[in-house]
Amino acid sequence: MAELLLRYMRVRHSLTVASIGALFDYACEGLEAQLTRVLMMEGELYSWTSGLWLEELDTAIANGEEAGFDELWLDSGTSYVPQHIPYRSYMWSRSRYFISQFFQLTGALCDPRSRIHTALRYKTVEECRQMVVERWQLVHGSALNAQAAF
Repeated sequence: MAELLLRYMRVRHSLTVASIGALFDYACEGLEAQLTRVLMMEGELYSWTSGLWLEELDTAIANGEEAGFDELWLDSGTSYVPQHIPYRSYMWSRSRYFISQFFQLTGALCDPRSRIHTALRYKTVEECRQMVVERWQLVHGSALNAQAAF
């Protein structure tokens, strides 16, 4: 049973990596600017939520394999430190509040139903852009930089 579970975990990892790459490629299709594709993980060696092996992602990058993303964001308390993947600590200011808030806002702005049913319907496009910029500045303003991490 353990061997079957391990096989499942490895196959799930491969499928998830391929799916991530396909989703990022689709989301970035037709964009003028090259965006940094970020993958957020809990920082455990194996993430049961995402089905990804952190060490295998790192090894794939070292071997020149396509991982489907450019940068990894990890929990600052991770037990494994990637050697080959550019990474950042995402548990900034001891919580994910600002990051979650940023993604909730951008998700609400992209969802027509959400815009209709909230006060966002009264905002102009420029006001919405400014809201996104302000939330992004909050995310970066609360970052745990390398000096603070040490």
